[in-house]
Amino acid sequence: MAAAPGFADSLNKHRRLLQSALADALHQLATLAVRHSGPTPAVPASASSAAMITAIRGTFAGINPAAMTALIHVLNQAATDLLSVGSRLATGLTTHGLSGHPGQVHSTR
Repeated sequence: MAAAPGFADSLNKHRRLLQSALADALHQLATLAVRHSGPTPAVPASASSAAMITAIRGTFAGINPAAMTALIHVLNQAATDLLSVGSRLATGLTTHGLSGHPGQVHSTR
């Protein structure tokens, strides 16, 4: 949770810097237009705000912790199963004279 306030502060800092740079560029363009005998253009406002969602202490809003725990368990089991299947597949491919390693060609000569 401590990262969220830091992220919000950083986001606001960068947003202010970008808005300031945009405002400066617009004023410079207006100055150039006048210098080249053009009419004084209206400089549009460039200020905006970033909508923030505040962090809520306690359980995650909109997330079922029990369902997430079950999902993590299933994904961990799938990772274990995939490692086993990959190993068996590599062995089977090698047994038939094929490369057990992706992207590599196995020579039977």
